[in-house]
Amino acid sequence: MLAGLLDPVKIELLLGSVRVTSFIPGRIRCYSSLILNNEKNAGMLENLFRRQEGISEYKINTRTGSVLIVYKDCLLSSDPFLQKIANRLEKRFLKVTAR
Repeated sequence: MLAGLLDPVKIELLLGSVRVTSFIPGRIRCYSSLILNNEKNAGMLENLFRRQEGISEYKINTRTGSVLIVYKDCLLSSDPFLQKIANRLEKRFLKVTAR
């Protein structure tokens, strides 16, 4: 489970650096300054995604800082940690698009 791989401080840092530009149930596109031109951070993120069974596809672009995450929406409800992260990202996206 992803919760065991990251401590709460790292999770907050990661989520705080994310700008969500597209959110559809099952698909999130976002940008993070933590992976922009940073192969080491992108590699750590890739390792996390690879271990999470609910994520079916992901693309990380260090040149742009872009991250595309495709996940199985039906598995989200069975993992409270992933559900919390998805809800938080969706709220950030809705806050930005409501302006």
